[in-house]
Amino acid sequence: MVARVPQDVVVSEALTAFLADGVSVVVSSGGAGGWPAVARALGCTVAADGRRVTVFLAESASQGLLAATAAGGQVAVVVTKPSTHRSIQIKGRAAARVPLPADARAVLAHHGEAFARDLLTIGYDRRFTRTLMDHDPADVVAVAFTPCGIFDQTPGPNAGSAVAS
Repeated sequence: MVARVPQDVVVSEALTAFLADGVSVVVSSGGAGGWPAVARALGCTVAADGRRVTVFLAESASQGLLAATAAGGQVAVVVTKPSTHRSIQIKGRAAARVPLPADARAVLAHHGEAFARDLLTIGYDRRFTRTLMDHDPADVVAVAFTPCGIFDQTPGPNAGSAVAS
């Protein structure tokens, strides 16, 4: 059997907008011995051409994930809008730590505020979101990757189906 090489995909403008719209972002990778390594991201961005996604993580809370991505370069990112349960999974390759972009603080502030607004609509107060997303700005790191698959993970009949890029 020949191993299938994933084809890179481009994240559409519509999906890029969704990723910035009050979503929960969870990043995973395969760790040592095949065990999963998972971390909650503080936000994410998509390059203007849609060919690179960057997730922002609290380094102190993401050691296992950072080691796994450094060792294998593969990630899966699940992005969910809590108020609707709309969920998208982006599989990626060539994941690596990158320097924080100059606008990282602004991106994280926007993401945190949008996430808090969405959670407010379903009864969670801002204290909950602040606690969930609390981080030391000096502890934030960025991991960028090339998307090679995008899937609908929203509960329902289309869960698992590929999303056109």
